[in-house]
Amino acid sequence: MIASRKSYPARKEEREYRQSFRSFFWTMAIAVVLALLLRMFVIETIRVEGPSMQPTLHTNERVLIEKITLPFSMPERNDIVVCQFERQSEPFIKRVIGLPGETIEIRNGDVYINGAPLEEDTYGSGKRPRDMAAVTIPEDCVFVMGDNRANSADSCVYGPIEKSRIRGIVVLRFWPLNAITTF
Repeated sequence: MIASRKSYPARKEEREYRQSFRSFFWTMAIAVVLALLLRMFVIETIRVEGPSMQPTLHTNERVLIEKITLPFSMPERNDIVVCQFERQSEPFIKRVIGLPGETIEIRNGDVYINGAPLEEDTYGSGKRPRDMAAVTIPEDCVFVMGDNRANSADSCVYGPIEKSRIRGIVVLRFWPLNAITTF
């Protein structure tokens, strides 16, 4: 009997250890699942690469995109979006210029929407090096361009982009810390 009394506290400690391990495991598993669900459906971080969105965004800056509104509405003109062009493996960050049903054309480097020049003093830099014939944007599509018009592979090259190819809307630049900006 004395031997069994000495082993009882050891079994109790072992049971408590197993319970705390299981609790820790399930807490971590739930945290990982929640993080994955958040990344898939709500928010995601993206690193900016290339000069196509200068002067607004620069290489190695980090932005936060939100995904929750996309299933319910189209992006609006001037929204910055992360999208995936057909035949391209990497995502691109571009600005929405044209909306469904509008006609876009480029003449003498300037962008025209339904025959009127696009007012882009606040974000567009440079002129498009080549003209583009008028294109009517299909339903459920948008026309996107980089802010650095002269150095951007965008809808002028790949055509209008379907809403289903938009991963999210940029809402915040959070890196570098001295350049935090909401969009």
